[in-house]
Amino acid sequence: MPIYDFDCERCGPFEARLGLDESSGALDCPDCGTSARRVYSMPAFKAFSAGQRKLRRIGERGSEPTVSVKPPVPQKPHRHAHPGRPWQLGH
Repeated sequence: MPIYDFDCERCGPFEARLGLDESSGALDCPDCGTSARRVYSMPAFKAFSAGQRKLRRIGERGSEPTVSVKPPVPQKPHRHAHPGRPWQLGH
């Protein structure tokens, strides 16, 4: 069953799922009950298969450079205490 768009003057736009035989030009608003007119819009068609959509997404992602964030490089070397080496003489 297709989904049709309607516009109520009081409540605003809403959608209704109707059969093809029920798709008249007007429908009662589910909130206030007044007559709402049908809004005609472009139909939604599947233009691409799932594989084609995936390839298109990959292609769009590939056009943008990947930005990697690296940790900042320390300005001074890290100084920590080295314990003595008693087995080495003269050092």
